[in-house]
Amino acid sequence: MIEAPAATTSAFALKLVDFCVSEWNSFQQGALKENQDPAVRRIAAYWAHVDQPEWDGNTPEAWSAAFISFAMKEAGDDGRFKKNAGHCVYINDAIKRRDEPEAPFHGKRIEDYAPQLGDLICRNRGDSNVSFDTAPTTGWYSSHTDIVTAIKPGVVEMIGGNVSNSVSVSRLKLLPDGRLDPSDPKANGVFAIMKNNL
Repeated sequence: MIEAPAATTSAFALKLVDFCVSEWNSFQQGALKENQDPAVRRIAAYWAHVDQPEWDGNTPEAWSAAFISFAMKEAGDDGRFKKNAGHCVYINDAIKRRDEPEAPFHGKRIEDYAPQLGDLICRNRGDSNVSFDTAPTTGWYSSHTDIVTAIKPGVVEMIGGNVSNSVSVSRLKLLPDGRLDPSDPKANGVFAIMKNNL
């Protein structure tokens, strides 16, 4: 059974979307790259939030999870989001707490849930091949998340950090009922959605 979408989008989710769009525009809609000013210094702020104050846009480590963690802070999560330099930490937390009413995020199977504004789309990266069922017991694995910023007919738009070495928009096809279309080649590796309860 597909979970019905929320009647309204929360103020937190709207702030999160606004922040992501603002950052995307600051990164010249993906044209400004991580090793260019002022992106280098902006990425340093992302890293500082996940306890890596010496790192910046020239650091070789992927900064996508730092971007997500910083976005949550800027939207006003009040420390409820499980910030980390690795996506798997907060993905696993959401899946493990999917039945806890007070959890800030609930992990959802892509076949059971239609993504909404402010949710996170979770995918494998590199040679990782975890699934919704195996991720919570795998520990550390390579992964990525993007924040849902727009839902349009037949497509969901997401913004993420360290996408094409910038803050960039990506898109996935939707089925008529709003769920992700598993036949979309761009959906390869997507294994969960983090439903935003904040």
